Amino acid sequence: MRNNVVVIKTPPVAPEKFVSVIELELKNAVSVDENPSIDPYLPTYYSAYFAQAEKSDLKKKQWMEKFGEWKTIMQVEKWKKEAKATWAFDVLKPSDYLVELQYAGEGRLAWKIDTSEGESIQNQQNSSAIYGFHPFGWVSFKTAGKKTLTVSLLEGKFEKESLQGIRLTPVEE
Repeated sequence: MRNNVVVIKTPPVAPEKFVSVIELELKNAVSVDENPSIDPYLPTYYSAYFAQAEKSDLKKKQWMEKFGEWKTIMQVEKWKKEAKATWAFDVLKPSDYLVELQYAGEGRLAWKIDTSEGESIQNQQNSSAIYGFHPFGWVSFKTAGKKTLTVSLLEGKFEKESLQGIRLTPVEE
């Protein structure tokens, strides 16, 4: 425990084939911060499941790839003008982070990202019907603490685009 934060280190591969479980026994009542944190050393992926969607739909898609092998994703879709998806998280270490958007769509898309610290970047890139990670740019978090990152679609077909998630990777100093 450091600064009233419990850090649980897990192996890179789950020890159990089907389901691995971490069980914590607490001696005293504690408050739990439900916000995830950005790992200050490794890429951190946030699914659309953790986003707050406005003027767009947050929808679960499910399909079977092989017999009995179900795949499930969450995506923000059916974008409208001024639609946005916002993620809330804790920044443990102020730093610069590379932001990548995981999306699918048609044609060239213009996206904008705003941070709660007032930083704004936008970019236009090609898209594909297949989800892929698209490097977007760097954002800088100057202080530690609770932050938000908001993604908006500025140009596109709006009904064809879907955002599956974001990935934040610390930029090495």
